[in-house]
Amino acid sequence: MKLWNIFLVFALYSNLQSNGQNEKSPEDLVNLLKTNPRMFETELQNVFSCLKKLIKDGFLGISLDPFKLPLFPLKLDNSVVSSDLLLTIISFEGLSNFILNPAEVNLDWGQMQPHLNLGLSFQSFKLGTNYDGTLKLMEMINLFGKGNFRLELDNLGLNLEVKLSIFPIKITYTKITLRLPSTNVCKVTGLFNDDYMSDIVSIQMHDTLNSLVIEQQANLNTLINNAVEQLVATINPTLEGLNLDDIISAITGIIGGGGGGGGEGGGGGIELNCEAAFMKAVTFINETFGDSWTNRSMFYYNLV
Repeated sequence: MKLWNIFLVFALYSNLQSNGQNEKSPEDLVNLLKTNPRMFETELQNVFSCLKKLIKDGFLGISLDPFKLPLFPLKLDNSVVSSDLLLTIISFEGLSNFILNPAEVNLDWGQMQPHLNLGLSFQSFKLGTNYDGTLKLMEMINLFGKGNFRLELDNLGLNLEVKLSIFPIKITYTKITLRLPSTNVCKVTGLFNDDYMSDIVSIQMHDTLNSLVIEQQANLNTLINNAVEQLVATINPTLEGLNLDDIISAITGIIGGGGGGGGEGGGGGIELNCEAAFMKAVTFINETFGDSWTNRSMFYYNLV
């Protein structure tokens, strides 16, 4: 990963601090960034390349794409869904099959507010499993059988917009726009132990899922953004307690400490050890935000 541009900022900031020029550091940083308006885009691309590699090659011996489980008992009991199912030979593919759309890091230099806008596109997801058991939906629809279920979704899109304040460090704006995928294949066999009924239900499920994409996309985006707003409110107090030294130390520790392939001769490049860098990033997040995990659990509760 090419780190020269990032180190330029770090070096300037460290030099300003050592010379007792903290009050002028925002203006000097602005002057540097104005001359390098797209300096972080390559690094951002490399971060997502590293993430794709982790998902594809596996982490701690577990591959996430394709992700496979020999069996999973699915037992639910609530007013919406109740089930007593045994799922076997489970396979999920497509998590690493994403494309990072040309990411633009737009920065409002005058107010020192980085503005990140990026998009991810997933070409397809494929889910397959054998099943055996019963399923009840909304306490009205009773399903049972033993067979196979296959689902293929195409073209899931995700756009993320974030604005940050540097002095103090905090998130000032977030917006997530989810473009729900279309259903390409939805096929179930063995339902009611009747192949004819299985075909009819498969066709109905296919049409229903595609209709729900159109009807519920706006509602889902509203739900997600409301939950993210609560999440940001819980982590901003911790972010405001950090300074640039903390962020610099974290990034240099994660990237520098993750180097595993040696430098590129004379080019200032480092081959990033993705797994080591990921572990260091998780450690930093836990150490920095650990005290507020309990409060933040409400984010997941409200999202679900």
